[in-house]
Amino acid sequence: MGRGTASRRWSVAAVALTGMVACGTANGPGGTPPPVQAGSAEPSPTVATGTVPQWVQLPVAGGPLARNSGGFADDPGSGRMLLSGGRHGCGPSATSYVDTWTLDGSTWQQQHPKNDGPGEMSRFTMAYDQSSRQVLALGVFSGCGVSTGMFTWSGTDWVAAPQTMTLPHPSFSYTLTDDDASHQLLAVGSTHPVNAQGKQTEETWAWDGRAWTQLRPAQSPPPLADAAAAYDPASRRVILFGGTTLHDDGRPGTVVADTWAWDGTTWTHLHPAASPSARLGAALVTDGALGQPILFGGIDRPVDAGGATVFADTWAWVADTWVQQHPTAAPTPRFYAQMAYDPGRKQIVLFGGALNGSTDSDDVWVYRSH
Repeated sequence: MGRGTASRRWSVAAVALTGMVACGTANGPGGTPPPVQAGSAEPSPTVATGTVPQWVQLPVAGGPLARNSGGFADDPGSGRMLLSGGRHGCGPSATSYVDTWTLDGSTWQQQHPKNDGPGEMSRFTMAYDQSSRQVLALGVFSGCGVSTGMFTWSGTDWVAAPQTMTLPHPSFSYTLTDDDASHQLLAVGSTHPVNAQGKQTEETWAWDGRAWTQLRPAQSPPPLADAAAAYDPASRRVILFGGTTLHDDGRPGTVVADTWAWDGTTWTHLHPAASPSARLGAALVTDGALGQPILFGGIDRPVDAGGATVFADTWAWVADTWVQQHPTAAPTPRFYAQMAYDPGRKQIVLFGGALNGSTDSDDVWVYRSH
């Protein structure tokens, strides 16, 4: 399959690193989350025309336990979707998973690698790497110190990066996505805890299949957590949306509705005519059949901040603006859902996600126009 075409193997983790802010408190991780309410974003003045893709729930029996924030990507080697890790619930009582599963479109199958892989990390994000033809997970270990971790999936086992490999600086908020224009993976996120000057900074790194390189754009987004990113084949840019700003001490600041674009050299703050409302923990994946980034769900503030609204709206990035979609059915409102594109079946696949601070889902939905 050629690069930059509708048959491109788009397969990007649904969200940034595992539930950093929305499953924490307004003043940092932890806390007991109160109930949240469902809602939808303000309607867009522009409505998509023509054939409208639809959400369809799949009758998949069994499979992984309900969860949010797991790694989810297409695994071309097996022709299946790959799921790893994740969490159940939010706050200090949340349960972390280290299991690995594959989904062939109708059936889940648990894998039994020798190594637990990404689930060992406190936070991680996952995507398929065209260059190495492997699923890659980038994250952070925490406990007695904080360090970056990286794993690749061999088809049967998780393989840790060599200790001699230079990895991106530790971050609890990396978003990992494919930058097809440069044939690389792009990781963007804020440093942890702060740089040498005592400031949070947003860093951009590129993976070429062999090594990580820190990029130094003239302009970058502010330090963000729980933003979402996907490649836009029409403009050949990576689109970054939403998230929450971070104070220098790591506390969440303001939840934003900002859209940024990476052109291979620098970031540009865009001002589209329409936009989803401010949110974090949304899922954003490029639909290879449509050639458009598709965004679903999210939450308008950390779940325990009180009065949080969880979204169930669907948006497409079309011709440099956001266009709200109006499918006849959709998954229930959720955030930190696992979502990736399945190129073999030409559909986006969504699994689970957090419904509120204590309840997750284990349902499977697909978004497709056929």
